[in-house]
Amino acid sequence: MDGHHDFIILIDALRHDYLTPEGTPYLYSLKQQGVHATVTETYAFQTRPAFFAGLEPDESQVCTLYEYNVHDSPFAFLRPYESFLSVIDSLSLDRYFRGVIRRIAKRHAKKLGHHAAADVMGTEQIPLSLLSFFALSEKVYTDDTDAFAPNLTFFDLLRQKNKTWAWIGYPRHFGSSESILNAYYDAEHADVVYLHFSELDWIGHQYGPDSRERREALTKIDQAVKSLLVPSLKAGKRAVIFGDHGMVNVEYQLNLEKVLKKLPLKVPGDYLYFLDSTQARFWFSSFSAERVVRQALEGVKGGHILGDKERRELHIDFKHRKYGDLFFAVDGPGIIHPSFFSRNGDGPKGMHGYLPHVKDNMTQVIVAGEGVSCEERGTLRMVKICNLLKEFLLL
Repeated sequence: MDGHHDFIILIDALRHDYLTPEGTPYLYSLKQQGVHATVTETYAFQTRPAFFAGLEPDESQVCTLYEYNVHDSPFAFLRPYESFLSVIDSLSLDRYFRGVIRRIAKRHAKKLGHHAAADVMGTEQIPLSLLSFFALSEKVYTDDTDAFAPNLTFFDLLRQKNKTWAWIGYPRHFGSSESILNAYYDAEHADVVYLHFSELDWIGHQYGPDSRERREALTKIDQAVKSLLVPSLKAGKRAVIFGDHGMVNVEYQLNLEKVLKKLPLKVPGDYLYFLDSTQARFWFSSFSAERVVRQALEGVKGGHILGDKERRELHIDFKHRKYGDLFFAVDGPGIIHPSFFSRNGDGPKGMHGYLPHVKDNMTQVIVAGEGVSCEERGTLRMVKICNLLKEFLLL
């Protein structure tokens, strides 16, 4: 592929303050010369609907990675074996079963037409006995026709203008910056190219946002972006570069599982729960079960139950139960550990997915290229990135 096209570049976990003249000279210079802003992450782990369609979670109906969905669960085939799987969970033998379960679930998702879900299918560290209650929330590709109809995505608008694009990144493509670059050079020409550099996120979780490993990884990404953009911008093209969230240094842990195991309630008979890294979600079979869980959570320091007003402000006040009857949010900068994504060891050193007041959860956006001059636009909600894509790339 030649360099004569516009770029959309997502640098996963690009924190608001990461760019420096020493560590990232190219990206830093683009920021000084172009339109730039700090960005507040949407309170959802799945943020593609925000920056590609300008939709909040209550508009796109996409929020966390997993939703409560017994009807369309790719793990529904496990339901007759829940008692057996409970024993497997209790004996910590689940690792011997996860691979085959994932492969079967992947085939089920494809049969349902849920190709985006199939691409990223996993079991994480969800107890095997609970898998059949859940499904992945993103089932179609963001750039599919009418993916969020009647709302138009940026790709729907490109389609209307008969413009082509290349999507090189999650969920279709996993891998290092090198593999992203190789896929780019092997791709056919397109008017707009979307690239997703993801390893900064993995490294931030494992080593922490202030680590040497994180700084070295971002320097390599800076060099990769420079190799792509220099010929493109010289040819009069434009680029929009942004992160999907920041990365917070973890300072404390909440063991909610320990709290929940002490309750005089049965799972899943009385209630069901999902432990994300920075929030816990609950579904109840009765008001009495909800009362017991609420009382227990109110005694947990370092987090709080989201009230109706707060859920409306965060755009997670859904009219259905897919994402939970009750949300418990970590106040920050802590994590829930163990969670359904990390059960063993000391837990992640860096995390994202916090409430808007947690500053280091914020990311940034930069627009550079032909006709773009320096302009600082303050702090934007993530849904406003879509407006920038329309403003600068839909010519």
